[in-house]
Amino acid sequence: MSFSGTNATLYPPPPTNSSCAPIEHPLMVTRVLTGDPDVFTNVYPLWTPPLGRALFGGILIGAAVSAAQQTVAPEFVISHMHCTFLAAPDTNKPLYYHVSRSSDQRSVASRDVKAAQGGTIFFSAQCSFSLAGRPSPVIHHAKVPELDKQGLEVPPPGPKTTREDVDPFYWRDYPPTQDPSTTPSVNNTLHSWARSRGNMSDSQTSHMAVLGCLTDSWFLSGFPDMSPTAAGPGGKNIRFMISLNHTIWFHDPYVRLDDWLLVRKASSWAAEGRCLLEQQIWDSKGKLVVTCVQEGVLRLAQPKI
Repeated sequence: MSFSGTNATLYPPPPTNSSCAPIEHPLMVTRVLTGDPDVFTNVYPLWTPPLGRALFGGILIGAAVSAAQQTVAPEFVISHMHCTFLAAPDTNKPLYYHVSRSSDQRSVASRDVKAAQGGTIFFSAQCSFSLAGRPSPVIHHAKVPELDKQGLEVPPPGPKTTREDVDPFYWRDYPPTQDPSTTPSVNNTLHSWARSRGNMSDSQTSHMAVLGCLTDSWFLSGFPDMSPTAAGPGGKNIRFMISLNHTIWFHDPYVRLDDWLLVRKASSWAAEGRCLLEQQIWDSKGKLVVTCVQEGVLRLAQPKI
C-alpha cells in the first residue's frame, strides 16, 4: 500500500512491520504526547485508494476501533459500533481521534470517538465494548450459504496497476464462475470471499480494526451490481454515491482476517436519493462474525423525457 504525503503524521512514522499485513499499518494510532491523554493520531500516513478522491472510510472505522480499544481494559472487546461520515479530511495532514469515556460498567463500556483536523470533525463513532469470555456455543445465527472454497488460492505478487491490484483485501467472486458485472444478482444480493492481503499479526485489536475496515470495503460501491437496472450498464446512470452512516455488530472477537471470510451484501431499499445496504460475514467454518448496515446517498441520472 502506498500512503499520502510526508506531512500526514504528527510524529515520524516508524518502518513498517514485516509481521503485519499492509492494511494493519494505516489503522495504527498512538497517543498524542501532550494535552488530553485520550487523544490519538495516525502512526502512518493516511491511505487513499488509487483513483480515489478522498480517504477510504474504512480507514476511519478501523482507526477509531484502535483508538477506543486503548481506553478500555484489555479484557474488553468491541461488540458494536455506529459511525457517521461527516466530511472528507485532508489526507496530507495528521488526523486526531478524540475519545470520550462515556460509560464504564462491570461487563460493558461505551466510548465516543471523533476524528478531527483543526477543530473540524469529519467522522464520529459510538463504540460499545463487552467483557470477553471464553468462546461459547452459538444459540442461533443466520444460516451461511454453501461454503464453496474453489478458487481461493492467493496469487503471487505482480504488477500493481488497478485498485484491485493494490486493494488491502483479496476478493473472490462467489460462486467463482460469477461475474457481478454480467450476472444479475438474486434478490439484490451478492456474495464474495475476502481476506487480508498478507498474513496478519496476532493482535486481537488489530484483527477487529481490520474487520471494521473490511465492512466498508466495496460496500456502497457494490450497489450497481445489486441493482443493475437502476444503475445502468457499468453503473453509468450513477452520478454520485457517498456513505452517510455505518453500523456494525461484531459477533466474534477471535476471528482472523487473514483467513477467508464469506461476505453477503444486499440492498433492501433504495429511494428518495438514498439507499440501505445490509451485510453479513461468516468465517470459513460457517460462523457468523459480523452483521452490518449502511445508509448512503445515491444520485442517478434523470431519465430523458
